[in-house]
Amino acid sequence: MTTQSVNITEKEENMERYNPVAAGIVIHVSLKHLEPVKTAIINVINKIGTQAYADDRIYVYHPELTRIPVTRGEQVAATFYFVPPNNFDVELALKQTTYIVGYEEQDMRKHVVLITDQYSSKKQNKYKKALYIDRKERFDCAFHFLGLGKQDFQTFEEFPDTEFLDTDVTELEGILLERFKYETSIRERTENSPSSDCCQVSDAGEDCQFNTRATQFGWDEAN
Repeated sequence: MTTQSVNITEKEENMERYNPVAAGIVIHVSLKHLEPVKTAIINVINKIGTQAYADDRIYVYHPELTRIPVTRGEQVAATFYFVPPNNFDVELALKQTTYIVGYEEQDMRKHVVLITDQYSSKKQNKYKKALYIDRKERFDCAFHFLGLGKQDFQTFEEFPDTEFLDTDVTELEGILLERFKYETSIRERTENSPSSDCCQVSDAGEDCQFNTRATQFGWDEAN
């Protein structure tokens, strides 16, 4: 057997062992953090997938979007055009996201993430309801509460595995990649020839090109 065939066999075995990610992200931040957060998420989407129909999937909560987009183009479009709904309900957002992620295939590594700069201990019970849903339905989601700045998180005694972390928006991309266990040996990227479905977004929030009509999600640039 040649060296090339051995390398191909090892790569196929790694792919077979790889359990893809299904991640749902709730963005609950002020306007000053909104664009940097969206840019960080788009960068993560581009890094954890290598082809138009990547196994890894990221869902950004919106009340009108009730499934995880399949292609990277759809995922990027949903994130790029995300506008916080009026009268944002963090309890509803976490519950909807938990159900959407939870009903993905059983062998997927499931994560529910709240990114917030508006944490309130008064809403403690609202935050917990999504975790009770996860326990009741046996979704086996990992929950991460990521605070931008000092948020004075209070841990949940009933859910000791829940992560609470204060961070800075500049660290957000690396944190999400670490939580989603991005592995370069398995998800190789070809920097010089990105897939046609890949979207590149600058930190300045410049124009984004993708192959999916944003109107599929009910949004356009006018909104």
